[in-house]
Amino acid sequence: MSRQAFIEDIYNNMCLIKKNMFSASHSCGDDLALGHTQLMLLRAVEKNKGTGIKDLASLFNISPSAVTQIVDGLVEKGLIHREIDLKDRRAISISITAEASDRIAEIKKQAEGKVRTAFEALDDDELATFALLNKKLAEKITGN
Repeated sequence: MSRQAFIEDIYNNMCLIKKNMFSASHSCGDDLALGHTQLMLLRAVEKNKGTGIKDLASLFNISPSAVTQIVDGLVEKGLIHREIDLKDRRAISISITAEASDRIAEIKKQAEGKVRTAFEALDDDELATFALLNKKLAEKITGN
């Protein structure tokens, strides 16, 4: 198989994995009727406590108005708090609620279980090799 064919095969498999992992996350949050972007935004806010709309827009590479719409929906569901920044009253600080934190933990636990099950297809040596290669690729893609 040529290098290009290997890359295409890897890309196709990565897409399948991504699709199945996101469907696992969606099924974990079905009672909340959360979409992929909402889940990703919740996770980003959890990691970056007190973040703002502009920061999230930059992170997701979408407009601040699009982030505002997503945040509005999450505020209505009781998963995000908006607070005026005490240092700059024009800025709004966003944080997750305790309920959201609990839901995110539940979603992560279920998704990690699915990943753990998938990696049962690899023996210990294959898993170690995969982890090393995955890290190398992530560093190349992210520039870290």
